[in-house]
Amino acid sequence: MTEADVPVTGYIRKAALEGLEREQGRTPQPWQPFLGAHFGHLLRHDPGGSWIAEIEGLAVGYAQAWMRGDIWFLAQLFVQPEVHGHGVGRELLRLAQDYGRERGARIFAVVASGSPVAQSLYMRAGMYGIATGYRLSGDVKSLLTLPEPEANRKRIVDCAGWLDRIDQLDAELFGATRRVDHEHYLNRSDVKSHSFGLTSDSGFEGYGYVDERGWIGPLAATTPRGQFPLLRMAADDLASRGVEEASMWVPSLNHAVMGALLNAGWKALPVTNFMSSEPFGKFDRYQPSGGLLL
Repeated sequence: MTEADVPVTGYIRKAALEGLEREQGRTPQPWQPFLGAHFGHLLRHDPGGSWIAEIEGLAVGYAQAWMRGDIWFLAQLFVQPEVHGHGVGRELLRLAQDYGRERGARIFAVVASGSPVAQSLYMRAGMYGIATGYRLSGDVKSLLTLPEPEANRKRIVDCAGWLDRIDQLDAELFGATRRVDHEHYLNRSDVKSHSFGLTSDSGFEGYGYVDERGWIGPLAATTPRGQFPLLRMAADDLASRGVEEASMWVPSLNHAVMGALLNAGWKALPVTNFMSSEPFGKFDRYQPSGGLLL
């Protein structure tokens, strides 16, 4: 994949997701052209993990994988529905996994759709289900009942100067540092993103991000319950900017966040499957940004 290939990935992804929705008996929602900065970020930092499949010069599929430490993750793999069954997805996965193998990956992971074909492909590649992923959405005001940070906690309203502490927390909770991803979130070109965190006399206690569309994540805390004041800070930030509806992608391993959102009346949308060659990370207190796991 090259920078010139990035725009077409949005249309391949659209066709693949709409095809899946029709297979599952759902009506695709109206789609507006939007290309998030994540695609270019992945290509720039993991060029060897990004591949385009072409038939007679026409792009029909693509894959993007990234590595942080010894963790390889398949962020995207989409193929035009019209060419399913021709081995395009299998070859894209092989090339993307080779990128990880050549760099000594210990963990191979992916967030898969509900497609049995896709899940079978990933299981044959050594990745099996470790959790279910839910996209939850609801009223921002419903989170304002969560506990505020305690008085002895210092609020951080911009995490740009805290990347060394964030590295330490990510290494403990995710299993690898992810500084390039934090720099990406702090300087996004597609939507405005805001970072926040908490610290106390005992050290750095967690961080989170929200964007102007109402998306919350990534979010991480030293303890499961430590996520609650961070969620409250996210809600305070969004409410102050006039954002009324918010969303998060939550793995089923995170009982604290899942319970807080459901108790606040949030609704769960169609599920995805978090798959890995073996369990990793502490996802009971580490909340990824979404299915790309950035």
